[in-house]
Amino acid sequence: GHLFPQSLNVVGISSEVFGWLHKRGGGTKSSAWRKRWGRLRGGMLYYWDNDSADSPNGVIELAGVTVRILRGTEAREESEGSIQGMGKDAVMHLQTVHRDWKLGFDTVGTAVQWKDCMLRMGAC
Repeated sequence: GHLFPQSLNVVGISSEVFGWLHKRGGGTKSSAWRKRWGRLRGGMLYYWDNDSADSPNGVIELAGVTVRILRGTEAREESEGSIQGMGKDAVMHLQTVHRDWKLGFDTVGTAVQWKDCMLRMGAC
C-alpha cells in the first residue's frame, strides 16, 4: 500500500475523515498495536490493513461512545510503554456499548481532530 502522512482529510459534504492510526488488538490472542488505515463515516469508524484494501478488517460503531484522550505519561502507562516506541504521543480510549478500544496517534493534536470530527458527526 501507499504510505501517507498521519493526517486528517475531510472531503465532500459527508465530512468523511480518514488517515493512519494504530489500533490495539482486543482479542485474547493479541493485544499488540497495529497500524491501520481508518475512515470515519456515518457514525462508524472502519479500519483496514492499508489504504488500498477493498474490505475493512473491522468497524467500530460509535453510537453512544465515550471518548477520552490520554497524553504524555498517562498515554505511555495505558499503552504499557509500547506505543512510545512507535512515535505515538496520544492514546484515544473509546468506550462503546460492546467493548473498549484503544487508538494511537502521532500527536495529541491529531487525536483531538479525530475526536472533534466524531462529535461534529454526532457520533457521540
